[in-house]
Amino acid sequence: MGITGFLDYVERNCPQACERVDLGQVALKRLNTRRGRAPVGQNPLNVIVDADSCLHRLYGGSFTDWVCGGQWNSMFQFIDNLAKACRSHNIKLVVFFKGSLDTHHTHEWIKQQTQGRNTAYQALCHVHNKGTPPPKVWFVPPVALDTCIRLALRQCGIQTVSSFRDHQYEVINYLRYHGCQGVLAQSADFLIFDPPQVFSSHHLKLTRKGELLTLQYHVNEILKVLDLHPERFVVFAALLGNHILAEEDLAVFQWSLLGPEHPLNGLRARANQLVLPPCDVIVPSIAEYVRSIPNINDEDAIAREVFKATKSGLEQKISKFKACVKYYWNGTRDAWSRSRKNNYGRSNTSSASGGYPSFTGPSPSSPGPGDDLQCQSQYESQETSELSQRMSSLNIDQEKTNADSHSSKEEPKTNGDSESVDDAEGLAKSVDISKIPSLMSQPVAPCFSISTPPLPHVAPEVLRIARHRHENAMLMPQVYQILSQGEIRLGYTLEDEMGPEFTPSALMFRPIRQKIYGLLFSIQQYYSANNTEEFPRVVIKEWCVYQENTMQQPDPVEAMPLDWVAPPISRMWLGRESEDKSFRLRAFLSCMSSDTPSMLKTAFVARHAILLCCVLRYMMHFSPPMLREHELDAFLSQSVSPILNQPKALQEMKISHITTRGIQLGAIFMRGIEAAMMANDACGSPIPWELCCPWLYFDGKLFQYKLSRAVNSSHLRDMCDGKMDQVGKVERMRQAIMEGLAYDFARSRPTLPTHIGIDHLYSYPPPIPPMDYGLNFRPAGQMVHQGPGGKGRGRGSIYSRPMNARGGRLEVAGMVVGEWAGSDGMRATRR
Repeated sequence: MGITGFLDYVERNCPQACERVDLGQVALKRLNTRRGRAPVGQNPLNVIVDADSCLHRLYGGSFTDWVCGGQWNSMFQFIDNLAKACRSHNIKLVVFFKGSLDTHHTHEWIKQQTQGRNTAYQALCHVHNKGTPPPKVWFVPPVALDTCIRLALRQCGIQTVSSFRDHQYEVINYLRYHGCQGVLAQSADFLIFDPPQVFSSHHLKLTRKGELLTLQYHVNEILKVLDLHPERFVVFAALLGNHILAEEDLAVFQWSLLGPEHPLNGLRARANQLVLPPCDVIVPSIAEYVRSIPNINDEDAIAREVFKATKSGLEQKISKFKACVKYYWNGTRDAWSRSRKNNYGRSNTSSASGGYPSFTGPSPSSPGPGDDLQCQSQYESQETSELSQRMSSLNIDQEKTNADSHSSKEEPKTNGDSESVDDAEGLAKSVDISKIPSLMSQPVAPCFSISTPPLPHVAPEVLRIARHRHENAMLMPQVYQILSQGEIRLGYTLEDEMGPEFTPSALMFRPIRQKIYGLLFSIQQYYSANNTEEFPRVVIKEWCVYQENTMQQPDPVEAMPLDWVAPPISRMWLGRESEDKSFRLRAFLSCMSSDTPSMLKTAFVARHAILLCCVLRYMMHFSPPMLREHELDAFLSQSVSPILNQPKALQEMKISHITTRGIQLGAIFMRGIEAAMMANDACGSPIPWELCCPWLYFDGKLFQYKLSRAVNSSHLRDMCDGKMDQVGKVERMRQAIMEGLAYDFARSRPTLPTHIGIDHLYSYPPPIPPMDYGLNFRPAGQMVHQGPGGKGRGRGSIYSRPMNARGGRLEVAGMVVGEWAGSDGMRATRR
């Protein structure tokens, strides 16, 4: 259980500590005004949203057809309604994204990925057996969900921030520094940190009336139920177990609290593996033990009492316990107040502000889609002048060397290890990362460490720009992680890992990432400057989820150069000449293997569809072919459909049958869009971020609808609802995608009978048996074999010669009296 299950315990056993609230009414009571509504823009209720625990709610919940691949227009409509509701109720949201790797949470991340893969397996089994969307309990987040939500929030004018090192610490520090009134999250750590107000992100609901309903947790009521003093709360949390002190290390202690006569001890004795006591049983026992501790400040004595039954590793567990207590105490209000006293020589707290810095308004003043954070705190001028002096004397090479001397021998030097660099570039408007204690950088387990060469030096101005964009959530988080740490993570998705049809998407788009690594570290410049025959070896650690990966350590991936000598990254990001703009765009197209003349012609590819066409062209480079012709038409036809921008029409749309292949194609495509956005940011954003938003060119449900129509229709005009203007757009985009490619589309396979059960899922699709199919089981598009002399007789024979695939038209005296599409037999040419 650990600390992660404590919040569920509170909801089940402490009803008086959980209150249903309307955030609009909370904002109204705070102002204590007599009007019916709070004055818009004046002293709003500032709430920080932990995006990592709120992605499901910001997506709009689990749509009925959630498995289709991402309903981005419905998501954008929900976020737009959320922004309007917040403005009408005088609520200011600051959405905090997780931009840090949190290496000390690696074990938890691996467990989440394993659970997610099992859920994805169950969802695919359901679709394969029934052809309908799975239930909501198996909800799997669409690929690039956090990126799409970040872009939607930015477009709707909601402020976004991203973390650097420890996500929860930075959220609580940001809240106290800017004087925010509450946090919307689903982590029990925030209960221990005790912010002014804690709201549940999982219970967030936007009603049709514009009300923002959620659940508020009252820490004082929780302490009353547990009968604990606030000063003992951090020790209580440490004894539950977290990422520093694992609950497995506390299992013997927790079982000892129950006593030998407890009935659960018998079940534990009969079990042949490590068993942890249930949450509802152990929480009261730990609370009772913490109440009986005579001296709560003697951490060494407490730890030795807790681990008295430990036979080995006692000192290591004692140090972990102390670090765990310090971790929680450093996030409390008392620790914050003492930190401000030490930094400024005086205490700036008052009873009215509850120990927080004085705050008269939100951090930014009416932020737009690209505005920077502006601190309104009274410490702004003092910190800004101090940091400016430090930045003027900043020496990246020297600080990097100093940081490397303190790093582990197993870990390579990175551009983000320097404390001085982080402090100098952490302006007053952001969280002061230097105030986070050193215990945040927990040692990585030996099985997770691999030896890689040190990262090349990156120009200081590039690091400053990357940090600035990262902290304002204006950059794909992987870009800054590559530059500073040389490590990224790619989670699971809806993929048939044992199926033979597709390469894992994490490996499929790895060549794009390899070129991105080469661009970010300018490996071609080292080659030309040093006149060497080999490029410098730059290795990035990738955590990828696929079947062959045991997740014991990351994959070492080497950077690759482009086919042409690209300018250094400093010029790519800072150059203002027209030639530099051309370099950025060419570098992006080269990363996507789409550097063709037609891609740059708006007559063929609209500006908002360039990412769509680049990803589809990249998907056609693989051998054997993975796309079928009607699947390419389905991708293109849904992008030009007017229904794409009509969320209500999309919601009412009915899909007769959903296939596992269609689901996987949607997931793979969005993985490609994620890689394309990463390449765009690495190349200096040659394509404006407004044109990268997926809801402009893709909707998963509409794609599945077009795909089902493509299977049953042989003419592109039928897929485009008879609109010839849409047909023309699709034909031109297809011409731009196919330019210079000798592509042989993938062959269609026979449809499985509906009676095949779940046991045959991973043998799907089976090889075509050498038997003569009946008329009712002939795959769409497959020619029926004719025996010797079987030329067919008459118009009614199934062996008749197929007609032109383009169809035909009959005119009499200049008037059209009939027209027809191509015969079904010509579907074999589409494969």
